Amino acid sequence: YGAQPPIELIRQWHDHGGWFNRKELVKFNIVDVVMVSAMGPPGGGRTFITERLKRHYSTTAYSDFSDESITQIFKTISGYFFSAFDEKVQMLMPAMTSATIAVFKQALNDLLPTPSKSHYLFNLRDIWKVFLGLCSLSTKKSNDPLSVTRCWCHEVQRIFGDRLTDRADLAWMRTQINKHLESGLNMSQADVFVSERLIFASFMTQEIDNRVYEEIADMKQMKETIEEYLDDYNNVNTINMPLVMFLDACEHCARICRVLVQPSGNVLLLGVGGSGRQSLTRLSAFMNESECFQIEVAKGYGMVEFKEDVKKCLMKCGVEDKVQIFLFCDTQIVKEDFVEAINNVLNSGDVPNLYATEDFESISSSCRALCQSLGMQPTKANLFSAYLSRVKKNVHVTLAFSPVGDSFRNRLRMFPSLVNCCTIDWFHEWPAEALYSVAKQQLVNQSVELPDMEGTVQMFQTVHQSVEAASKRFLKTTNRNVYITPTSFLELLSSFVQILADKRDQVETQRKRYSVGLTKIMDAEEQVEGLQKMLVEKKPVLEKTQKEVGEMMVVIQKDKADAQEVSTAVAAEEATASKKAEEVQVVKDDAQRDLDE
Repeated sequence: YGAQPPIELIRQWHDHGGWFNRKELVKFNIVDVVMVSAMGPPGGGRTFITERLKRHYSTTAYSDFSDESITQIFKTISGYFFSAFDEKVQMLMPAMTSATIAVFKQALNDLLPTPSKSHYLFNLRDIWKVFLGLCSLSTKKSNDPLSVTRCWCHEVQRIFGDRLTDRADLAWMRTQINKHLESGLNMSQADVFVSERLIFASFMTQEIDNRVYEEIADMKQMKETIEEYLDDYNNVNTINMPLVMFLDACEHCARICRVLVQPSGNVLLLGVGGSGRQSLTRLSAFMNESECFQIEVAKGYGMVEFKEDVKKCLMKCGVEDKVQIFLFCDTQIVKEDFVEAINNVLNSGDVPNLYATEDFESISSSCRALCQSLGMQPTKANLFSAYLSRVKKNVHVTLAFSPVGDSFRNRLRMFPSLVNCCTIDWFHEWPAEALYSVAKQQLVNQSVELPDMEGTVQMFQTVHQSVEAASKRFLKTTNRNVYITPTSFLELLSSFVQILADKRDQVETQRKRYSVGLTKIMDAEEQVEGLQKMLVEKKPVLEKTQKEVGEMMVVIQKDKADAQEVSTAVAAEEATASKKAEEVQVVKDDAQRDLDE
């Protein structure tokens, strides 16, 4: 019947004035309580509220702000901040406010969410974020209309343009900016966009207390500065990040740094695997001198362990008053309850039933001075409210999600704070410059020696881009996606290096075998040559010996013949002697017989 237990409990209090204790069978009567509730229209993560509950309320509906009200709000904000700026800058503010609201309205009409662009959701926070960036300017560096206008273009691109996924939408964004530049702000496109990239940041100096939000005109200097930060990071941390800081990566780094220094600045990084979302977040946190906190998912990791990790991070923010960058990626989502907890942190800085009794003691002791400085009584509720305000000031959630598949769309629908409370940065496919830089660094770092290094690197770049183009044609033809990610490119490089090493080992083994064989043959030839030389030297001796042996054989033959003659004569004499012996024996026997008789 669509019943929801929390809603039914509230309805029971409205209907019956309390609840029953099922153990003691006693009714709790709740008195002197006035219920005030708030709800949004169903959809976008908000569930349907039953009429049986709503009938107990006197309903007051809030309509959307009119354009005049929105204009008045942001005129007041900008007028207060820019009162210290030059008068020409102050005169720009009404037109800049109107242009921002016009871009917002046009985005609502033209950039509609679709299954592949489910993050195309806009609200009034986006206008506020534009002015939040404008209010980061300094009178020392940006006290002229052109600088402020450039900053306005930059902020509009960051808030509305960084989430756009294809060239058509990016062209739409550029058209809107150019239109309002010329019609509302009376600036030409050529004066504002003097280079290909428009970037404002504050990290060009490493002294964090002296940082100023200003335009970076020299892209080469920005790249060198970020590479210095990367070297410092690798020297400090045990786990190195061998990143290639091509211009697109530097720009993403600047975008993340920009959000992380803003109050309640949270980032939703959308891109496929290997695009550098987590690495750039860690580097950006280091550049802002903040600590990057990330959970470690192991076997058996569940909601209890996740809440402990979240509590540890939030306690650092609230109790120790340290800035924490909570990095969370979709591969760490073991249960969807994780995303609900993140949604609560984005919304209020708190997760229900997160803290134990002993935690409240440390919260009270750390926030008592803060509560008194705010002029509030140090009650339990006020202490926790002060603690939450400190948490929201110090915690910056960075979400690294992949837009591929149904999971991302479902999460945006179920947990709208993922879009509403975050600045979105879409990671496009790597440009040719990035592919070239990454391929060259990978090959150089692994000490790969090639006869034509430049040609090989260009070949890898061409292969990857051609496969990307083929995947787009395949999508149009068959309506099926084949994702060619930066990870695919890195795997291509590693496979090439591995196969090249294997083949070189194989060739080296065969070369060694061939070399050993040649050595053996040469040794055998030397031995045969020595034997032949010795044979030549021994030949006269051999001939002499053969002659002597021949002569000796003649003598031996002669002696043998003489010995044969002697042997014959001896045999005849032996026969004669034997005969005489027999005759003597007969005489002997006769004589013996005579004697015996």
